[in-house]
Amino acid sequence: MKKACYSIKMLLMWVVALSFYPINNVKGMIGEQKDSLSFSYEIVQRRILPFKRIDLPKFATKRRVIRAGSDVPNTLTVYREHTSPLKIAFYQYSLNWFDNKGIRELEKIELAGKAYFIDSIFRNRPDNRPLRLEMSAMYEFSYNHREFVSIHFEKTDFNGTGLQPWYILLCEITDPGFIKLYGLVTLNNNDESYQEPTCIGDFDLDGSLEFAEWDNLQGNVVRCVSLREGQRLLQPYFLILYEAEKGNFYIDTTNSKWCFPLK
Repeated sequence: MKKACYSIKMLLMWVVALSFYPINNVKGMIGEQKDSLSFSYEIVQRRILPFKRIDLPKFATKRRVIRAGSDVPNTLTVYREHTSPLKIAFYQYSLNWFDNKGIRELEKIELAGKAYFIDSIFRNRPDNRPLRLEMSAMYEFSYNHREFVSIHFEKTDFNGTGLQPWYILLCEITDPGFIKLYGLVTLNNNDESYQEPTCIGDFDLDGSLEFAEWDNLQGNVVRCVSLREGQRLLQPYFLILYEAEKGNFYIDTTNSKWCFPLK
């Protein structure tokens, strides 16, 4: 009898508690768990490539002041090394500056003796100030009988607010005499460039590499870009992200379309 009375009391308490918690909230939570998935670059891959962190080469450094008579002098620093297969030379300015006459001091990088402007590699918008980047990490890996090195950069003028742009220069060095370059920019929700570039992989297992390009200027959409023969080819796959809490991004799995079903 006592057990029956106790069960009735517990049932009444549960009904009262439920009255303060709307049923549609329960459905909303269930729906969110069912149709959402916490975003990370690892889940866009079927398998992670064998990235290996390598030490940045030792650079010989030379500096010279340019526009010495100007009110805003600038310093050009040239970092040069000869030990890696790429034989990197990096031309870096101290100021992110251009004058009203249109003088733009663009940084550049030399790889195997050939020079490339940083703005051109990463497709900086023409109306933006010149990109000022700093090398932060390097990785090497091989895939499908091809050899790659990824050079990671950080923005020297990044103010620390919002998500950090992740600048990755992917170099295919299978043929050292003909290096294929891919300038890749995406967002890094880990705010850390010293990590494996898991935004690169063979997502659809077609033998070629793909890149997950996250652009919050287009409504937090992650696009799939195929990397072939030095070209970037947009694929019909995408993820729609939303920020549930500050810094925590989720995939809208109902309205996204990826290379394989997301769980």
